[in-house]
Amino acid sequence: MLQDFRDNLKGTAVFIVVLISIPFALVGIDQIFQGGGSAQAELNVNGEDISKLEVDRALALHKQRLLGQYEGLDPALLDDELLRKPVQDRLVREKVISQRAVEGGMGVGKTVFAELLKNSPAFQVDGRFDRGTYDFILNQMGHTQKTYFAALSESMLVSQMSSGLAGTGMVTAEDLKLTAELIEQKRDYYYLTVPISELRKTVTIEEAQIAEYYQDNEQTFKTEEQVIIDYLELEVDDLLASVTVDETLIREQFDLELNAQIDLTRSRIEHILFANEDTFINGQRITEVQGKLAEGALFDDLARQYSDDMGSAEQGGDLGFVDLAAFPEAFTEAVMNLEVGQISAPLLTNSGTHLIRLTEQETPEPLVYEQEKERIHTQFARQSAEQLLPEKIDQLRELAYNAESLSEVGDDMDIELKTSEPFPRRGGSGVGAFPSVVNAAFEPDVLKEGHASDVIELSPTRIVIIKLREFLPIKMLTLDVVRDDIVEILTMEQASKLVEKKGSEMLAKVLDGSDIEALAKQEELPWQVSIDTKGFGGIVDGLIRDRAFSLPARSQLPLTTGFVSDTGDYIVLSLTKVASGELDKFNPEQISNLSSSIRANLAQREFKAYENSLLADAEIEGLY
Repeated sequence: MLQDFRDNLKGTAVFIVVLISIPFALVGIDQIFQGGGSAQAELNVNGEDISKLEVDRALALHKQRLLGQYEGLDPALLDDELLRKPVQDRLVREKVISQRAVEGGMGVGKTVFAELLKNSPAFQVDGRFDRGTYDFILNQMGHTQKTYFAALSESMLVSQMSSGLAGTGMVTAEDLKLTAELIEQKRDYYYLTVPISELRKTVTIEEAQIAEYYQDNEQTFKTEEQVIIDYLELEVDDLLASVTVDETLIREQFDLELNAQIDLTRSRIEHILFANEDTFINGQRITEVQGKLAEGALFDDLARQYSDDMGSAEQGGDLGFVDLAAFPEAFTEAVMNLEVGQISAPLLTNSGTHLIRLTEQETPEPLVYEQEKERIHTQFARQSAEQLLPEKIDQLRELAYNAESLSEVGDDMDIELKTSEPFPRRGGSGVGAFPSVVNAAFEPDVLKEGHASDVIELSPTRIVIIKLREFLPIKMLTLDVVRDDIVEILTMEQASKLVEKKGSEMLAKVLDGSDIEALAKQEELPWQVSIDTKGFGGIVDGLIRDRAFSLPARSQLPLTTGFVSDTGDYIVLSLTKVASGELDKFNPEQISNLSSSIRANLAQREFKAYENSLLADAEIEGLY
């Protein structure tokens, strides 16, 4: 939390409480979620059902988000039974909050819902809401329009409740003062290091010690069960060479992109709006402006003087680069017929009469067929390969079923047979790093019966089929094989004892009043001093800094401690000064950001407590 506060002092908002996210992304949920037994209630919260369909949908979306968040994550790790409980918990929490919101008279109007859908990029084609896209996505998500409205409304209610509670947080001057003192606190400390690397050099390991350690720990020096597998791997990229793309399709796609590029032309325009309700007065003013333009007056000066568009008049009528699709059709046509610098004839729209001047136009560099041909070819080839993949997978599965060797299957399908490195049940490298492959390799059908596995999905576009090549049973490792390991173990054991002994001696001397710097020089040990050190960031050793800041701030100084670092070195640390941060040194922006962070953090905790109180009072059925 303190690091978050510090980041806010740089102008970055930290505590952004996002309790609900609306799943607009295409997730490809199977139609099995719709209808049938999935409509039955799985949970009941205060008499209101949450159906199995809702839980299944939320579970699928949760899995999809995890796969998107962690690239290369094996889908086999996302076990439904493990993930279902937290998904249920989240749905129940959302339900009790939305129920309380409804009890409090809150709601979501259909106009708000419609506006949200209209402006959602997920439902747009060419920048506009597309009903076909909307229906398709809802179908993929397992929603009807009614159920989607209900789910989205519930999410918005929870968000409103969260936002409402966040707005009630109170941050006192004392809160600001204490937080500033803490997060901007500075400390001075000295430390010396007793390095284990130097003491390792003094350790000698005798042959008798090695033999004794091996004899006493013989059972630890054995291999794990391991397997070596043959496997056939198939992915979309492997099929690219086997598909052909008609050049006519490439040319048609190029023409479509070329035409679409024309629509990307950006126009910057100025206008003068005449919006007087009296058309006669409007006509007089238009004639007057046109006369002045003919005499050489500047368009933008006249816009400042005459335009009734308060939003652009002060900017000389400048509307900037505009999306012409947002304007009335007649307005768009008028602009498109203008050359740069040209002024339109008076144009009547619902908002009044306009004089329009095209001031600038940006047109993308035209596409060149020879430069785009290869990209479009690859695009179509990949689409064809993706469509071909399921057919190839079925063919591979059929040929591999009861095959004596995957080599023959690979020859038939022109797929290279590969062999893995040995790997145990905890996994290995290469293909053996995938848990789904490891699990399949140690399944009885593969390990004991010698059958080929079923198709194993490594990613949405990559699969393998495996077959056991060799099973490597557990065996004892000889002393010659593990000698170096034993020497390392014994060396570290003895060096650690020497470090602990010498470090304790150094600590005792410092506690008795010796100066760390003088002692380190006397013992020829490395030492450091860190002055005005803050609790976060910087170029100091993080482990030592954290230990220095873990010491009580109100203790009598100097305060000395000793500890073994992660690298095995012994550190003697002496805290000599603690200086609290001062709110008076913060500028107004930093104070504002600090206050916002404290308020957001308080709101987050209060909302969680409020949510827990509602859960404690709720009647819930069906949870795991």
